[in-house]
Amino acid sequence: AWLTRCPQRFGLVRSGKPRPLLSHAYRVPADFNEQQHHQLELWENFLRHFGLTGTPDFTPILSAIRNPKSEIGLITGSENNPAKRWPVPHWRALIEAFPQQHFVLFGTANDATITREVAVGFPPERVTDLAGQTDLAGFAARLSDCALLVTNDTGGMHLANVLGVPLIALFGPTNPARTGPVFHAPRRLLQPPTGTSLAGLAPPTVIAAVQEQLPLPA
Repeated sequence: AWLTRCPQRFGLVRSGKPRPLLSHAYRVPADFNEQQHHQLELWENFLRHFGLTGTPDFTPILSAIRNPKSEIGLITGSENNPAKRWPVPHWRALIEAFPQQHFVLFGTANDATITREVAVGFPPERVTDLAGQTDLAGFAARLSDCALLVTNDTGGMHLANVLGVPLIALFGPTNPARTGPVFHAPRRLLQPPTGTSLAGLAPPTVIAAVQEQLPLPA
């Protein structure tokens, strides 16, 4: 922003991290524990400091017009942190638990190795692998067709939430209090009972959550 000669450069300033090129700084209060507040709350405080008076609207943008199919979407990858990925055998156990159900695997081209491992051996009428095959608009359109999404903590999780897609989100090393979905659509957040390794989140726990969120023939 400074290099473009933008005359107004707004930003956050945290303790010990001065940002001298900002023209307008919001200093995060010393008693604001970012691990106990959602990131959105921090940004709302930041904007209110500079004059925001409205109230954020958390209504999903498609919830009133969605006409979902019966398929379940799965986001099995996570590009920015491998520790955020539920193990491949766990995903396969989830698919195997619903032999009459159609699953759609989403992801980028970089996730294709993971989705291939998840899908191998399942017939196409059971599992469709779309990793690397959709642009953002196509991804959003196909997500909106899903009756339910089971996902790691990813950007796709947030996209589904803003679209109004019911979701089950799997959190391991990241903090759902800080980065969980915020829009008013059905959502269930699951974490390992001990530690932060997603390997400790057992498939039966996720399977039960799917059955509760969206009754399906097993």
